Amino acid sequence: MTRELLFGNVAAAAGDLDASYILYTWNQALYVAEAVRSALDQDGCVLDILISDDASTDSTYDVILATLQGYQGPHRVRLRRSPGNMKMDHFPSLLRAAACDISIHAHGDDVALPHRAARILQAFRLTGASVVSSNAIILDAVGGQHGRLVEAARDRHFDAGDLLAKPWRLEMAGAFLALRREVYTRLPWLDSRYLARGHDHLVPWRGALLDGFFWIADPLLLHRMHEGQWRHRFYDNSGKLAQRETVQAQQLVIARAKRRDLDHLMATADEERRNALAEIGATLGEKVAQLSEQWLDLREDLIREGMRPHWTADDLPSGPPPRSRNLRRRIGILLRKVYSRR
Repeated sequence: MTRELLFGNVAAAAGDLDASYILYTWNQALYVAEAVRSALDQDGCVLDILISDDASTDSTYDVILATLQGYQGPHRVRLRRSPGNMKMDHFPSLLRAAACDISIHAHGDDVALPHRAARILQAFRLTGASVVSSNAIILDAVGGQHGRLVEAARDRHFDAGDLLAKPWRLEMAGAFLALRREVYTRLPWLDSRYLARGHDHLVPWRGALLDGFFWIADPLLLHRMHEGQWRHRFYDNSGKLAQRETVQAQQLVIARAKRRDLDHLMATADEERRNALAEIGATLGEKVAQLSEQWLDLREDLIREGMRPHWTADDLPSGPPPRSRNLRRRIGILLRKVYSRR
């Protein structure tokens, strides 16, 4: 069992807590004190604040510990440290430990506005949504603010059709998300075995399939952009064409997980709901066919430029390079099997 240190309102019972606020960190010593203080300063609610460092190699954990010393506020705070770097499985492991139905994401390099949690909880109450997100102010490495992340004036509901028409939106980014536990329990548990990466694509999708994905137009967070962000290591940086190919391939992997989610819900749905899900699945199949053609064209363009696939070890899950023999024919067969309308 992971050892926890307790701070603040340690006597709070689960029934006294409004939401779990999960702040997870990795090598963010320069920024994490500000992130922790912004969690402690949340007002208008009582939170189960769970802070976890994913085996950082810098002083992140020590900075967190120093920042928490002497805290006597209204929130119950738990601090833990992973025995080893869990990567994409860090947040899912913390969700299992969350005391509340609603869990709010928080990253160790962002700064939450004091009313963030209360406003998110209000949105859950008013909309009944399964997933809630919000706008943010862009923050640079030295604290300069650069306007809203999304220039939109109104709150918005997103349905599955919206997320198929445009598979990635800034409104979906993991740093801004809050979710009900059902997003993980009514569907297969979302960890690296189900999807190696790209969970912030799948969580809003699941919300849209369940009781809704709602986005708040008001900024509730200062979202820091800097070179040390983990996302910078996700994609091939050898050129724009290679980046596009990597992104396109990842979109196909995410689409497969979306199809699996649909299959799971269809297995227990009534006839009316099953027909509605089947229509969503048909649209997904059309999108996947388009993505596949675009991805294969990108790979051929790379080959024409004299490039070849090359996988390297990193701090992300690795695997063998894909085999290219008869690639287009094999993918066509796979698509007909997996995405045919049922």
